[in-house]
Amino acid sequence: MGTMMKRGATSDLEKGTCKRAKNAQNPFIPEPKQKNLLNIATREWEVANSYFKTPQGEWRARRTKMSKKLHKTNHSFLKFDEEIIALANRNIEKILGEGSFGLVKIGQAESGENCAIKIEAGKKREESVEEVKVMKRLKYHLGETSRTFNKEKEFKGEQTKSKRYTALKLCKGEELEALLSGKDHLSYTQKLIIAIKASEALLEAHKLRVIHADIKAKNMVTDVNANEITVELVDFDFSMLLPEHREHIYDGVKGTKGYMAPEIKEDKVFSFYTDIFALGAMFKKDLGLPDFLYEHMLHDEPKKRCSLIETIMNLINELSKQPHLDIATLEFIEMMKLKYESKKVLLTGFSYYMQQTVNTLTEIPKMASDYFKYYFKP
Repeated sequence: MGTMMKRGATSDLEKGTCKRAKNAQNPFIPEPKQKNLLNIATREWEVANSYFKTPQGEWRARRTKMSKKLHKTNHSFLKFDEEIIALANRNIEKILGEGSFGLVKIGQAESGENCAIKIEAGKKREESVEEVKVMKRLKYHLGETSRTFNKEKEFKGEQTKSKRYTALKLCKGEELEALLSGKDHLSYTQKLIIAIKASEALLEAHKLRVIHADIKAKNMVTDVNANEITVELVDFDFSMLLPEHREHIYDGVKGTKGYMAPEIKEDKVFSFYTDIFALGAMFKKDLGLPDFLYEHMLHDEPKKRCSLIETIMNLINELSKQPHLDIATLEFIEMMKLKYESKKVLLTGFSYYMQQTVNTLTEIPKMASDYFKYYFKP
């Protein structure tokens, strides 16, 4: 799943609270959907519904998890607001990811639609928490619920009195890091397409004023079917929202060594440029692309790094030079050129205009000095 784990907790049943952003026009699990990855028996759903609801169909207060052990079912169940979600059983189904502080499992609604459930120690977070705000803006965070135990329990080598479950969008594919280290060798053409899709994913985040702050292959989920490839960003533990009319924000040193821009280590400053630097480092270290495709992204001065649109067009131009491209890839190239070439022209024109404006402004003091010297001679 590619989510960097921070905290963890244990399992059973007890008290809890639940909160989820409501939107009557949107289902709990958004499009595009994956379905029926878990095999949940009808009887299990009947048991879960009777546990969470009264015979009159009203929700029972303060019940957030139904334990499979106590109710003799193959799966445990969680309640997020008015959604019941079955939780994968690691003894019969694979988990999506596990770290030192928690794990991620597949969740499934009664309709068969799937999501990811991140399990950590701790209580439900307020909506003001930066990671929650980021994930909601990206439509990645679906809901959150938590339970409190009567006494401390051990989880991941740590004692905790509460456990948090976060429902997240389920991304199709696997971590790019795992994909690159796997048995299946990716072609140069596929790597170029992955680089393009990764750049687009980051560009969409930046449009929403999100600084990811930990771009690397491990934090991208990639699905490869020949040259039909999707890439999605995951793991927003370090991410921040950049306020409007601000170019950068200050925070502590965070990220991954080898991907952090120099200004993070020196000044603890984050911007869209720091993400561009990390993406360039990923092109170099993980994808092994030629240096002319990333060197312009790794400039020590943030504002001298090229934009993501320029990066995408450079990658598209390189992709178009590859021999024996299939029809789908050729169509993809044409679509991308139509999408970004006009934006690149506008961007270049705007950059030129701004530079001329700056040049003019720097000339004003000299012009004023010459004026006064001419008309007000001593």
